[in-house]
Amino acid sequence: SKLSKFMSKVSFDDFTIEMVRSYEDYMVNTLGNTGNTVWKSMKFLRAMINRALITMPNTPNPFTTEKYTYKQTLRTYLTEEELGLIEHQAYNTNIDEKLRTLAQLFLLSAYTGMRFSDVGKINTGKIIQGEKIVVQTNKFGQVISIKIHNKLKKLLEFTNNDFKVP
Repeated sequence: SKLSKFMSKVSFDDFTIEMVRSYEDYMVNTLGNTGNTVWKSMKFLRAMINRALITMPNTPNPFTTEKYTYKQTLRTYLTEEELGLIEHQAYNTNIDEKLRTLAQLFLLSAYTGMRFSDVGKINTGKIIQGEKIVVQTNKFGQVISIKIHNKLKKLLEFTNNDFKVP
């Protein structure tokens, strides 16, 4: 976890306002985390501290002065027309193979909702189980199952389930 990389051994007594601020600085400046990622990490940490403080009411809470807020972000997406242009390139055998493969990997990510770091794993019959793709994600190690819909099925058939990451 991020916390264990920040401090190899952590005890409850280590959680001071200075430590919380230092941990925030570590997440932002060393890990490159942005505001909402820091907020999520601190939200979890605050919840654990608050649970522990129930049994230790006279212990100071390092989060009493620190406030972390979630900021709503503007989601961006492709239009149907833009996605259609990428689909055209994914099936175009007259373009550079690396460009075609990149378009295929992008579509695989778009069609499944998987992170780009995970789509390269879909290259064997073991991953495709019947009408589903079953894969363990890189970021959280979760096993996910995705139904293969028509556009995804067409892409998998065109590539013979073999996505070579360029």
